[in-house]
Amino acid sequence: MIRKLKTVGNSQMLTLSKDVRDHLGLEGDDVEIVFQEGGVFLRKPQVEVTFEEAVAHTLQRYRTALTNLAK
Repeated sequence: MIRKLKTVGNSQMLTLSKDVRDHLGLEGDDVEIVFQEGGVFLRKPQVEVTFEEAVAHTLQRYRTALTNLAK
């Protein structure tokens, strides 16, 4: 896919079509830009979670399976 850059003031802007935003799972106005291996990659921003939040989420999601395994 080739997109054109648009000039806005002293900067250039790249617009993302709805299908690209949907593919990336973007919600809102934020996108993470990663520079890697000579390229630029766009992705959904990574959310930082604490260990406690991750454990709580895991217990909530797999409570039935973990209960059955504990028998």
